[in-house]
Amino acid sequence: MRNPGFLIALMLAGCAPDISGTYSLEVTDFARAETGLLELVGSGEDVFGRLTLQSDPPRVYALGLRQSNQDSLYFTLGSNGFLVLRTDSTGRFKYFGVDAGIRARRSGSPPADLEALVELKPLFSTPDTDDSWPTVSPDGATMLFSRGVIMERSLRGTEWSEPDTAGFSIPGDAAPRFAPDGSWVLFDSSRPNPAYPEPVRRRDLWRVDRLSQGGWGEVSALPHPINVDSVSDYHGAVATSGAVYFSSFGRAGGSGRSDVFRGDASGVTWLGPTLNTDASEPDIFVDPAERYLILVSAGLEGAQEDDLFLVPREGAGWGAPARLSAPVNSFAFDYGAWVDPSGGWLYFNSFRRGSSDIYRVPLSDIPELAARISP
Repeated sequence: MRNPGFLIALMLAGCAPDISGTYSLEVTDFARAETGLLELVGSGEDVFGRLTLQSDPPRVYALGLRQSNQDSLYFTLGSNGFLVLRTDSTGRFKYFGVDAGIRARRSGSPPADLEALVELKPLFSTPDTDDSWPTVSPDGATMLFSRGVIMERSLRGTEWSEPDTAGFSIPGDAAPRFAPDGSWVLFDSSRPNPAYPEPVRRRDLWRVDRLSQGGWGEVSALPHPINVDSVSDYHGAVATSGAVYFSSFGRAGGSGRSDVFRGDASGVTWLGPTLNTDASEPDIFVDPAERYLILVSAGLEGAQEDDLFLVPREGAGWGAPARLSAPVNSFAFDYGAWVDPSGGWLYFNSFRRGSSDIYRVPLSDIPELAARISP
C-alpha cells in the first residue's frame, strides 16, 4: 500500500513534481544509528538536501538527485556514496563504511536554512564531476579551476567555452589563483619538487607565467622559505605586494594541523590564534591590497563544516573572523573563494548539491564584503 505521507511515489507516478520536505527515517543495518532525517529542497531535476544519521555525534551528508525512473530515485554524495529511495518508501544508503537500510515518512516542510540555498544555482552544470577553486584573469577572458587537474575555460562573447586541461597542468595540480596583475598563476601540486630530491608525499606551491602571446610558460616551485621540505603547503593566494598567503600542514610555529600563514622574501609568519584553531584552516584568499582575507575554517565559531569567514584588516593585524551568511555558506563544505578583479562577484565552490560545484554571488548581495572593497 502506498504511504500517503511519502511524496516520492507520487512524483514517480507523475502526480507531484515536488518532493521537498523533511522525512523521518528508520535506519537498519547500522549499529550507530536507528533514526535519521532526510531534508530535501528544490524541484524537478534540481533536488538536493541533507541526510542526518542520529548517531553520537550526528553524521551529516550532502546529496543531490542524479536520476529517477518508475521505481526509484537515485541521489549521489560525491563520487563515493549514494542514496536510493524506492516507491515503497524504503531505500539504501552507502558511504565510506556506512551501509544502511532506511524507511522514510514525510514529517514536515523543509528547513529554512536549506530553502535559502535553492535560488543560487551552480555556474556550470557538472553533476558528475567535482569542480573547485575558480579563479578569473583580470581581463575576464580566462577561468581556471580544479578537477583532478587544472582546467581552463575561455570567454567567447558572453559564453564560456567547454573546459579543457590547462596546458601546464598534470594530475595532482589544484587550487589555481591568478596573481593580481594576471601575469602568473599560483597553484599547488603533488608533482616532484627538484629542490627536495628525496621523494616525500607532500604538496608544494608552484607558479606558472601567463604568456603575453597566449598560452603558458614553464612551471616552477616557489622557493624556501615558503616551500619547506617534508611539509605540505597548499591553497594559496597572492597579494599585490608579492606576499603569498597559504595553508600548511605540520609547519613549525603552527598548531600542527592545517593553519594559515603569510610568506614573502623575508620569511613566513603564522597568522595567529585569532585565525587559526585546533581544527583546520585549509584555504585562504587575500584581497590584493590586503584589506581583508576570506578564510576557510572548520573550527571558528559558527562553522558547520569547512565554511568561509571574512577577516578584516585592523591596523597591522587582523580582526575577528565573521562567517559569511547564506547563500554563500551552507551546511556542506564551502571553500575556494575568489573575488574577481572588477570587484563585482564572489566565486566559490560548495558540496551542497552532493558534488563540488562552482557558484558566484554579486558582492552587492554580501554587504559586509562589499564594504571592504568600496573606496
